[in-house]
Amino acid sequence: MRDLFAGRVAIRSSLLAVFVTLVVAPLAITPYLHDDIPNRNWATQSIPNTVSTAWELNQQWMTREGRFFPGGFAYGLTVFHVFDTRAAYMTLLLILNLALIGLVAYVIHRLTRSAFIAAASVLALGACLQARFGGLDTLQSFGGLMQFSLILTIAAGLAAAHILRTGRRAMVIPLVLVWAWAVTSYEVSLLMLPALVLLLWGCHGFRDRTRAAWAIGPLVIVAGAEVLISMVLRAGATGSNPSYTTDMGGMVIPTFLKQFSAALPSSQYLMGTPSMRDMVPLTMIMLLGIAVALPTFLLWRPALGQGTSVPRRVSLSLILSGAWAWALPAALAGISIRWQNDLQWGQGYIYSLYQYVGIALVVAGALGLIADRSATRGWRTAAIVVLALVCIGCTISVASNITFAGQFVSGPQGPG
Repeated sequence: MRDLFAGRVAIRSSLLAVFVTLVVAPLAITPYLHDDIPNRNWATQSIPNTVSTAWELNQQWMTREGRFFPGGFAYGLTVFHVFDTRAAYMTLLLILNLALIGLVAYVIHRLTRSAFIAAASVLALGACLQARFGGLDTLQSFGGLMQFSLILTIAAGLAAAHILRTGRRAMVIPLVLVWAWAVTSYEVSLLMLPALVLLLWGCHGFRDRTRAAWAIGPLVIVAGAEVLISMVLRAGATGSNPSYTTDMGGMVIPTFLKQFSAALPSSQYLMGTPSMRDMVPLTMIMLLGIAVALPTFLLWRPALGQGTSVPRRVSLSLILSGAWAWALPAALAGISIRWQNDLQWGQGYIYSLYQYVGIALVVAGALGLIADRSATRGWRTAAIVVLALVCIGCTISVASNITFAGQFVSGPQGPG
């Protein structure tokens, strides 16, 4: 009997891994897009010339726009020098996407101790991971900087959690290094500090104030240093690029709602210009639904009642931290002059990836609250409905991403 249970766990885990891999794997065949088109040419310069040019660019960002992200420059230059072919570069992006998905699953499972909640939340994340027709997208472009920054942010949170759980202060050194690289790679990671603190509170609480100080203190100090540097640079900035200029009196609320809703699964079809019927073949969705989504649903449905009850504090911390990660990038877009003018319904800026993770955390927290009442038929039905919806959403993402990648493949695309 134990062998049968172990075999079922292995099968459903493998199927889940295949499902989420199918979401991002098609994007590996796309060409260089957006900023990657000029940035790929870094590899044609010598390393000393590249470093010199990058330093000049970094200085320009600091003096003109008041932005400080040397970690992002270091990462980008390394990527395009080391992965100097399209095939190698796209393989890196695939690995980064899968690593991010795996880290999110690991964090949710560690917090909830529920395989069902982790699986449903990862499928919710997969449902959000759609390449956008005609929009800016980080899944297959922009050097993978969003994925890298998010991975560093989560790694910093895990290091802080280790200190909080064990009291080992030696972990402070890697915590500071990883967190410093995260906040100097992309500034949105800096603003994820409240979400990290909420997750740490949900995971271990702060009863031991000494451990809490050693875990949270380095995060706060590094973040404070980054804020101070940015404030000094902003005060002396000479540029007026609308991409980085704010207007609190403009169309803040509509722009916020556009970015906020853009993170939802299938938002580009539900709220934007392209029609799903015109862009994604229904037969492909049906095939993937029968071959992948339905087996995933049937195998994971029995897992709902397995595992321990999720503490209310854990569920609340997941919901609050996820809501923060979902809403904050939308707030940044809302006050930006550029996106007040340019953002369309169904489209989002590249930091949507932070919002996707936020949605996964919200789903995990909601299911955690439901798990406490899983013996009640109504709540159990609600959890099963959530599982069905995320399976459907993930299926649409797979089909949509295959279609998106297919537009770059030469040759006939159908009859005629």
